[in-house]
Amino acid sequence: EVFTDNFAADYDGEFKTLGSILQDDSEVPNEFFISSSDLEKWKYLKGAKKELRIAANGHEYHYAEGPVTFPDNKETASRTIITGEGGKSPSRFKHVVETNSGLRRLTPIELERLNMFDDNHTQGVLDTKRAFFMGNALVVGVVTKLGKELLTFHKK
Repeated sequence: EVFTDNFAADYDGEFKTLGSILQDDSEVPNEFFISSSDLEKWKYLKGAKKELRIAANGHEYHYAEGPVTFPDNKETASRTIITGEGGKSPSRFKHVVETNSGLRRLTPIELERLNMFDDNHTQGVLDTKRAFFMGNALVVGVVTKLGKELLTFHKK
């Protein structure tokens, strides 16, 4: 049996924003800041494109994609974390925030916070692996809330 219904959000509490989970710049290692030499590559990857490309077999095709917000908006909710979030190489998909000290990627602690884990939950492995873990994770606070609501419903 399948049941469907129409639902609307009914939430009037606080909202977390990307900016609300950021560490102070003094706690962020320099390796997370984007160098001026990499900035153009970041802008290109995040920007809109309409290009003629050539496949390995010589076939020409038109490639197009829209822009991605750059840097990410700290006043709104974060985009989804993906498994490729780690590492310093420029990417279309990695989060970049602008702080008083410049543009930078998110730290493992910030990625943990976005998924509602405790700080340093993934400590003990390389930062790239920590980012991969968070890209593969569920937002534990959402899962916890759903579980509690399902339990309440089940008990009725």
